[in-house]
Amino acid sequence: MYETHFGFSERPFSIAPDPRYLYMSRRHREALAHLLYSVQEGGGFVQLSGEVGTGKTTVCRSFLQMVPENTDVALILNPRITQQELLQLLCDELGVKYPAGTSSFKAIIDRLNKHLLASHAAGRRTLLVVDEAQNLSVKVLELIRLLTNLETDSGKLLQIILIGQPELIELLERHDLRQLAQRITARYHLEPLSSDEVGEYIAHRIKVAGGAADPSLFTPGAQKALHARAGGVPRLVNVIADRALLGAWTAGDRRVDARTVRAAADEVLQAREHGPRPPLPRWQIALGAVAVVMMLAVFGWLLGREPPAPAPAAAGAVGEPVTPPDSSEAAPIPIARVPLTQLLEARAPQEPGPAMTRLLGYWGVSSAAVSASCRDVGQYGLACLRDGGTLASLARLDRPALLTLADARGRHYYVVLAALDGERLELDLDGRREVFSRDELDPVWFGRFLLLWRRPPAMRDLISPGGSGADVDWLREVLHRLGREPGEAGTGLAFDSRLKQRVMDFQRERGIVQDGIVGAETVIHLNSLLHGRDIPHLAPVPEPG
Repeated sequence: MYETHFGFSERPFSIAPDPRYLYMSRRHREALAHLLYSVQEGGGFVQLSGEVGTGKTTVCRSFLQMVPENTDVALILNPRITQQELLQLLCDELGVKYPAGTSSFKAIIDRLNKHLLASHAAGRRTLLVVDEAQNLSVKVLELIRLLTNLETDSGKLLQIILIGQPELIELLERHDLRQLAQRITARYHLEPLSSDEVGEYIAHRIKVAGGAADPSLFTPGAQKALHARAGGVPRLVNVIADRALLGAWTAGDRRVDARTVRAAADEVLQAREHGPRPPLPRWQIALGAVAVVMMLAVFGWLLGREPPAPAPAAAGAVGEPVTPPDSSEAAPIPIARVPLTQLLEARAPQEPGPAMTRLLGYWGVSSAAVSASCRDVGQYGLACLRDGGTLASLARLDRPALLTLADARGRHYYVVLAALDGERLELDLDGRREVFSRDELDPVWFGRFLLLWRRPPAMRDLISPGGSGADVDWLREVLHRLGREPGEAGTGLAFDSRLKQRVMDFQRERGIVQDGIVGAETVIHLNSLLHGRDIPHLAPVPEPG
C-alpha cells in the first residue's frame, strides 16, 4: 500500500513478532537482566508482569535465546490446563517417559524427579517458563509450588518463570497462595515506553523497514500524540502508527503530523473511547444473518464428513533418511482438501520424538542411528535452536523446522515444516507430506519451533567480543573466505572491535539483531553461504498437479 510512497521495503509497524524489529528499551533490558540473573543464581520462582502489548513476549523470546547451553527449557504457552495436563506437558517438553494413560500424579512426578536428578548430576539446569500465567488455576499453581520441592542439598532441581498480565500479581496475592508468593525470588513489572522511548522506537522500526527512509517521518508533535494516545504500549503504537501512515498516504502527505495520528487513534480506539458504533441498517443485519446461516450449514456439512483414509507414506517417512528435495525434481503435491485442524483432531497427541526423528532425516541421519533428543544431536555434528517467531523468520533461517501445534483443547502435535513459498507451506505429518495455506496454520501454531543447525567444531557457546581461541580463529577464517575479512585470517588473535564491526555488518545484511555476538542464528546464516547445497534448506512448495 503505502510502502513505496514512503520508501519502505515493507510495512514498519506490523504487529508480527519479527526479531529484526527488536527494540530493547531500558525497561526491557532490566527485565531481561532480572531473568538471566535469576537463572544463573538458581532461584526458585521468578515473576515477570506487564500490560498487554508492553513486550513481555519480546523479553521472553530474547531470554530464551540467551539461556546457557547447559539449560533445558520447558515452555508452556497455553496455561488453561489441568494439573494432570501440566505434568504431562512438562514431561513431554523435557523428553521424560511416563506410563501411558496413567492418572497417578506420583508415577509421573517420580519419573520427572529421576530425570531432574540425572540432569543435575550431568551439570545441567532445568527451567519451566509459563506464558500468560494469569490464566493458571489455583490448583495448578499449587502443583507448580510443590514441584519446587524437588531439590538436592545444593539447590532446586526446577526453576520456574511465570510471565503474565497484571492480573498475575493479583492472583499471587491471594491468601491461599501465600506459600507460593513467599518463594518468588525476583519480581519485575514491565512499564510502557516513555515519550522519548516511543520516538526511538519509531525511528528504529522505520530504519529497519527502509534503511534510507526519513527518520523524521513522524513530526515531533506526531510522536507526542502517538505516545499519549497509545499510552506507551508498543503494540498500540504499532497499530496507530500503521493507520496514520495509511492516512498520510491517502492524503498525499510525505510526513505524518499530530492531526493525522489523532485521527488514526480515533479510528483504531473508537470502540474503547467512544463506545459502541451506531446500529447497522436493517438490510445489513438481514444480509449478515443469511450469511451466518449459510456458513453454519457449510460448517455442519464439513463436520459430518468422514476423514479420508491416509495416503501412502511419501518419501521421507519415518525410518528413511530424507535429503533436501530439489525443486526441479519434487513431485507435485496438491493442497490438502481436509483442513489442518481436522487432520490434527483425527490424530492422537504425541510426543515430539517421532517428528524429531524425521527432522534429523532431513540432515541425512539414518533413523536406525537416531537418538531423538537435543542432548544427543551433537554426535551428528548438530545443535538445536528452540525459538519462537513467524513464518517470515523461519524463511530467513531457511532450515526445515519442527513446529509445535496446539488444538483448541491445548493438546500438542509435532510436525516438520519442509517447504515454504509465499502463502503456501508443506508440512511433514507422520511421514506424509501435505500442502496448506498460511491461514490454515495460524489457528494452531503460536510461533514455537525447533530447528537443527551445524555447530562449528571449535564453537562451545557464544563467540563474543573480547574472547580468543579456536572459535574466534574459525570465525575469522569464515569471514575471510566469504570476503568479509580482508588480509590473512591468522590464529590466536582476539575478537577485537574491528572483527565485531565485521560481524555486525554481516548481521545487518542478513536481517539479524546487530549485537556483534555470534550465536546460533548468525552461524546458520554463515553456513548458508559457506556450505550451500550441502545442508538442507526449506524447499519451494510443489505446485498442485
